[in-house]
Amino acid sequence: MNYTRNVTDYETGEIHRISIGDHLTITESAETFRVSRKALTETLLKMGICQREFDEVAGKPRIRLHPNAAEKGLGFRIMGEHGPFDVLSPLCREIVEDELKAYLASISPKRWRPALEELAAYEQHRVSHKMTKLDPRMKVCWLIDHFNSIPSQVIAGGIGVGKSLVYRYLEERRKQLNGEKHPFKLNPEKGTASYYGFIEEA
Repeated sequence: MNYTRNVTDYETGEIHRISIGDHLTITESAETFRVSRKALTETLLKMGICQREFDEVAGKPRIRLHPNAAEKGLGFRIMGEHGPFDVLSPLCREIVEDELKAYLASISPKRWRPALEELAAYEQHRVSHKMTKLDPRMKVCWLIDHFNSIPSQVIAGGIGVGKSLVYRYLEERRKQLNGEKHPFKLNPEKGTASYYGFIEEA
């Protein structure tokens, strides 16, 4: 959602409304990062951007944007019609992106951290060459193809998605390689766009 702010020109006394950028809820931000909401909130808590506090409207604890983070322009604490909610600013999401990857890698078993670091390096390579960003399915395929003994639960935790989603992607990949899907494109060359089931942008 695009938020605005009223500012006063102290020379003329006029009030101007300015745009302060596109803000997203925590859930929407998680979807943008293509991770679970839980993975994002744990990262925000670790960074001190969010805190746990009691919601008097809902009558239970919930995770809210820290007031100090709001003051620094990282988002807004909003009281909506159905209770409080928070939105994160573009600046906040930019700060969080790298920390999110680091957090997911840190909670993974030490044995598999190099695999996740290599995935992060590959993602950065794609970004620097203006290539398509990897979605969760592509990340799962890349990890299992380059580290074929990596456990499904490690993949799930490492990329911040649910285990059931990883299982589904792996089953789809098995069917694809067995020719049960895309029968006219059996076993494309490993590492190519078609191998991971997508087409590179020109």
